[in-house]
Amino acid sequence: MRISDLYQIGRLGNFINEDGYIQFKKDDSFQPDYLSINDFFLIFSKNRVRFVTKEHIIESDRKILIKFKEPELLPDLAGQKVKVCLSKKDINFIQAGTDYINTNGFNVMFKQQLIGVVVDFFDNGAHGVIVVKNVNEKEFMIPFIDIYISKISEERRLVFVQDVEDLITLCE
Repeated sequence: MRISDLYQIGRLGNFINEDGYIQFKKDDSFQPDYLSINDFFLIFSKNRVRFVTKEHIIESDRKILIKFKEPELLPDLAGQKVKVCLSKKDINFIQAGTDYINTNGFNVMFKQQLIGVVVDFFDNGAHGVIVVKNVNEKEFMIPFIDIYISKISEERRLVFVQDVEDLITLCE
C-alpha cells in the first residue's frame, strides 16, 4: 500500500492525557461513520507511516479523544503533527452505504458452541470477510454474506454462523 492509497480524516493534537488519550481533530470532509473502523494509518513527518488500532474513543460535543492499543506509540506522538488516515477501501466501503457493524472482538457461535473470536474484517472487493481466531489460536476466514452469517447480536457481541463446517476444517 502507498500513501496515495490513504485518505486523511483528521489529525492528532499535541497533548496526551494521563490515561493515554490524545485529541482527534476532524478534517472538513470527516464523516462520523469513519470512527466505526478500528484500524487507522498515522502519517508522521517525512511520510513515516504507522498502522494502529483504536482501543477506545470518547466523544463529547466539542472534542474527540482517541486511545490506541499500541502504548509504545505514545512517545512518538508527543509534539508531532500526525495525520490520521483510513485506506481508500475502507472509505469506499463506508460511503457505499453498507450497513457496517464493527464485529471485531465479537464471539462467533456455530451450532450453539463458541468457535472463536472475530479478530479482523476486510472487504475482498466482492463482499466482506471476517477473520476468526479459534480456541487453538488458528485463524480462518468466513465470508460476510447471508449464506454463512445467520445473525448478529450487537448487544451480546455475538456473530452466529451457519454452514461453516468446511471452513473450520480448513484451519485444522
